[in-house]
Amino acid sequence: MDVGGARRRPAPRRLAWWTNAAGAAPQALDFFDLAPELSAEERAEVGLRLLETATAAVVPAGARRPEFGRFMPADWREVPETRALLESVFSVLERTGARPLVERLRLEWRPGTPCRSRRAGWSSVRCGTARTWWR
Repeated sequence: MDVGGARRRPAPRRLAWWTNAAGAAPQALDFFDLAPELSAEERAEVGLRLLETATAAVVPAGARRPEFGRFMPADWREVPETRALLESVFSVLERTGARPLVERLRLEWRPGTPCRSRRAGWSSVRCGTARTWWR
């Protein structure tokens, strides 16, 4: 967020849609973040207002809401702050009618890992999980 054009401050919330054509209806809710500095109650209120306002402005009336996928650290359930923040986001999504569709694990093969196939290889990716929401 620009403040007086001179410095940047983190926004307390962020939401972005993705589409493959300019001016077209969104195909995915790409980002939906709420600031950890906000209390759980503030995240619930601000998040719901942001999501509903943005949806009304961008998603055509009567259209199905786009899916939302979220990449999360593998240990998100074990880190209390991360868990609380992500559960706040999930709660807002559920309040608008979204339901979890699938939770996926992201795996990686590191250099030196034996490969059983000559076609198999590795690339540097971060380990984590992803959750997809649909409406």
